Amino acid sequence: MRLFIFFLLSLLGHLSVLSQTKIIKGIKEISKTEYESCVNNEIIIHKLKISKKDHKLIIPIVDKKAKVFSDDSSDENFCEFEYIGEVLETQLSLIKKMTYNDEEFYFIDRRLGSIDTLIGSPLFYWNRSDFVCINNPGTDEKQRIQICTIKNGVVTQRGIYEFDGLLKEVSCIEHALIYVKDNHDKYWKLTLRI
Repeated sequence: MRLFIFFLLSLLGHLSVLSQTKIIKGIKEISKTEYESCVNNEIIIHKLKISKKDHKLIIPIVDKKAKVFSDDSSDENFCEFEYIGEVLETQLSLIKKMTYNDEEFYFIDRRLGSIDTLIGSPLFYWNRSDFVCINNPGTDEKQRIQICTIKNGVVTQRGIYEFDGLLKEVSCIEHALIYVKDNHDKYWKLTLRI
């Protein structure tokens, strides 16, 4: 019980909002059953025939030069890129960049060639426009939840929520709710301000 109270106070007391509006309105502990009953599709994505050749990942852009992501095997700049797939009913390709200590995800708009950086793999709401990402924090990083919306292929960040503590996973999102599991196997419902 003491650990639970400490975690909750730590979570509530050390929250810092990185956007101008407070995006999280409330946090409530929930049961494992409630957590597991809310399940979205992991990532709403289908694959195109895009593959890596000669350590280069090439994403075609309509009527423009393709975007090229090159792996680097050197010790000082090591990184590898992986094609994850396409968001249904959009022209967005999802790419993962891995380094020794970090990972980032990118949405590449294949119509415009624009790149949006995500802190983690996106988990979509059923409407395919609202999604959240949770980072896998590096050694000196805090964990963050990034809340975004896609409209007409354009990604808009609604906010980033940073906190002490560690979340293991997000089971799903609803329009104004995010269901998360922490590293102590406790389950939480985060209520968003819309």
